[in-house]
Amino acid sequence: MKKDKILLVALIAAVISITGFTSETFAHKGEMIRIATVPAGSEVAGLAVNNVGELFFNAQHPGGKGEVVGDGPAALIGYIDGMDIRTYSGKNVPIPAEAARSEVHVASGEYVILGKSGQKLGDGTKLGAVYDSKGKLMYISNDVDYNAFIPLSSKEAILYTAFEGATRKGVSGISRLRLQRDKGSWSTNLDKSSMLDLRSIGGGWILCYGEISPWGTPVFAEEYYFYNTMLWNHPDLYDADEKPTFMKPSQVREVYAKAAEAGVQVFAVFQNRHNLAVKRVLQGLEAGELGLGRSVAVRVRWCRPQSYYDLAPWRGTFSMDGGCLTNQGIHHIDLLRQFGGPVSRVCGVHKTLGADIEVEDTASASLMFASGAIGTLEVTTAARPIDYEASLSLVCENGLAQIGGIAVNELQIYTPDQSACAPNSEDFSGNVYGHGHVKIYEEIVEHFNDIKKFPVTFKDTLATIQLLNSFYLADENQCWVDVATAGDSARLGQLDNELADLYRTNYSSN
Repeated sequence: MKKDKILLVALIAAVISITGFTSETFAHKGEMIRIATVPAGSEVAGLAVNNVGELFFNAQHPGGKGEVVGDGPAALIGYIDGMDIRTYSGKNVPIPAEAARSEVHVASGEYVILGKSGQKLGDGTKLGAVYDSKGKLMYISNDVDYNAFIPLSSKEAILYTAFEGATRKGVSGISRLRLQRDKGSWSTNLDKSSMLDLRSIGGGWILCYGEISPWGTPVFAEEYYFYNTMLWNHPDLYDADEKPTFMKPSQVREVYAKAAEAGVQVFAVFQNRHNLAVKRVLQGLEAGELGLGRSVAVRVRWCRPQSYYDLAPWRGTFSMDGGCLTNQGIHHIDLLRQFGGPVSRVCGVHKTLGADIEVEDTASASLMFASGAIGTLEVTTAARPIDYEASLSLVCENGLAQIGGIAVNELQIYTPDQSACAPNSEDFSGNVYGHGHVKIYEEIVEHFNDIKKFPVTFKDTLATIQLLNSFYLADENQCWVDVATAGDSARLGQLDNELADLYRTNYSSN
């Protein structure tokens, strides 16, 4: 029999990703056939073919929802009964009418639902349920992904399914559905089905792809993904211990005190101080080239879309992240102090305009320096579609200095000596990391080798965090705030054990 058609699984409002097929699986070449459609807003996932050609696949996040909420649509795990996908060359299933787009439609046979997110299982859990280390339900995932079909006999099998982390949750799970064949069709024995207990490894992290080992056991892979290649160079896409270490003055004092007690070191990272343009202007101030400062203005216009915050549950929270001032703007707040000296008073307003988060993504503030100079601060991560600038300008009695670029890396104006601009500008090529981290590592090495002390002291760190904290207090109280006497913000660094438990690691000195 001539096989002149290939197969296509299509979906309504999603992109297909087929895994598990090899070039030897099918001999078909030529015309495409649509063999199935899934509910609108769903994504086809978990494609797997067993030894008799039955196709298993899932309808992931119907309605576009990564988490089951109330009576909302549930993800589907199932297979096509009555079709051997290895040899099928029949009809093309039509795109269903609008009223019928909430169900799975197949070209031949029947789509049998083996499980739905939220369905009660025999061990007392629910399908797709993800629990914390204490056994407390965190959420029910609607993001069903990889399927592993493990036959036990001709009439029994186990279907393992990966549940990706729901939006902003990350931690995910694996289901173990016990299947039984009756009258030629598979059904699920829910009483013998369960969610695997992954607490010993701290839960799964965005479980997605998988394979079946040569020994017939499922192997799952965790992924840390980027939603857009434009975001690859963003420094905040990588979880690290660097920031935000401190969000309010009390945290600075506590950490430094505990470090001293334990005999360890704390190194505050303000890498923008090492930018060539920044160093040149600071040199000019110290040498008296610019004269007394009159005003300092900072402007940061960067892009952090919703997908950035959805990558990890700590992001966009007051307890562990802070907003655009704490996460992105802290380095420029530090530069305000470097260029203008101690700040006496601040006022400002914060707004959340470009993302669904609890913290600010846009902030504007006015400053009064102890010297008598004034300043302005504008920071936003609501710029679209890319990062545009991080700039600083300094008006002084003898001239003006302006630093621009993607991350205060270009000396654009230096009126006492315009020839200083070109050699003190750096090409960061859109990478807001800059080159300052390497210099900081060198300074840490020099510190440990007793060559010279690390330049960012406790008092220096405290002063910058005190200023940062004052901006939040000004917004909270809608008034001018005296920086030197300001207490802690009521929002920044607030305790959230439920969120913190996702990241805590058991530690033993043994």
